[in-house]
Amino acid sequence: MGGDIYIPPKPKPEYKSEYRYALWYFTYNKYTNCYEKEFNGEVSDLLNRKFNYAIALEVKEGSDIPQSGFSYDNGYNDGKELGKWVDQYLRGIDYFVAIPYYRKGGDDKGEKRGLEYWKGYVDGIHDNTSDYQIGFYWNLEYPNQVKDEYITDFELNELSEYIRNERHQEFIWIPYLNDIENPDNTDIKTLSKYFDYVFVQPHYYQAWKYNYLWNCKKDASDDERESWKSKVKKYKEYIQYGRTKLLDILNWIKEIPNGYIEMEVDGQINDFPDLINRACDYIILRKSLTGRDIWQRRAYYFDIKKEFIDKVRGTCPEW
Repeated sequence: MGGDIYIPPKPKPEYKSEYRYALWYFTYNKYTNCYEKEFNGEVSDLLNRKFNYAIALEVKEGSDIPQSGFSYDNGYNDGKELGKWVDQYLRGIDYFVAIPYYRKGGDDKGEKRGLEYWKGYVDGIHDNTSDYQIGFYWNLEYPNQVKDEYITDFELNELSEYIRNERHQEFIWIPYLNDIENPDNTDIKTLSKYFDYVFVQPHYYQAWKYNYLWNCKKDASDDERESWKSKVKKYKEYIQYGRTKLLDILNWIKEIPNGYIEMEVDGQINDFPDLINRACDYIILRKSLTGRDIWQRRAYYFDIKKEFIDKVRGTCPEW
C-alpha cells in the first residue's frame, strides 16, 4: 500500500574464486638415470578434486635433481631435461616447477647451486615446456634462510626479478614454521616480498602425528623415537592448546599480505584415524578468522596418494 516501505532483498554475498595447489612429487632414480613420478594419479585426478595448479617438486627438497655443473649453460641443460619430462605428465593443468637450492647430494647451508645456474635452469624449463608451465617454486623450505646465511637478499631478489619481470612467470614459496611460540623469529615476513604467493606450513598436523607416533610406536628405533620426541617438544603448544594455538598461527599468516595456508595430511591417517580430525581443523577454523581470507589460495601436501585427500574430505568436504 501507499504507506508501505520497500525493503530490497538482501544481496547475496559475492562469490570469490578459490585456487588449490597440489604438491606433485617426483624422484630421480640413480640406477636408471631417469626421473620417476611419485603421485599415484593423473592430471584428471587432480582436476576432478578441484585442483587448479600442480607444483612439481623432488622428494628430497631438490637435492637429487641432476646437476651438470654451476654455470648458466649447466643450469639450462638440466632444466631442459627436467622440463621436457615434467611437461609430458602435467600438460593439462597449470603448473610450477621447483628450483633446487641444494647442489646435487647436498643438504647443508651454503651447498647451493648458485644464481647463474638458477637463471639457466629457469630458462631451460621455460623454453622447453608448454604454456601450462606458468611459474616456479622455491624449493628451500627453511624459514631463516637469509638470517642463517643459506642465501643472500641480493641473490633472492635477483632470482625473483629474473622470474617475475624478465620471464613474466610467477614465483611461489612454501616455508615451514619452526617456532610457533615466536613466529616472527623467521625470515618469512621479510622474504615474502620476493614471491607472488607464500603458503605457510603451520605443522599443526605434524605435531599431532609425531605425538601419536611417540606415544604409540614403542617398538620404533631409538633414533626414530628421539626424533619424534624433539618434534613434539618443538610444537608442544599445539598439543597443549589445540585449535586455539592454531588460530593464533593462522592470524599471524594473515598479517603477510600475500600469505596463505598449506593444508597437510599423509598416510598416518591409516594408523591414527583421529589425525583426519586434525587435518580438518585447518578448514574448520576458517569460520573463526575475520579479515583477509588465507584459504582463498591454498597449497596441499597429501604425501603422494590421492586417496588421502578423499579420506579427509569424507569427514570435512570443504577441505
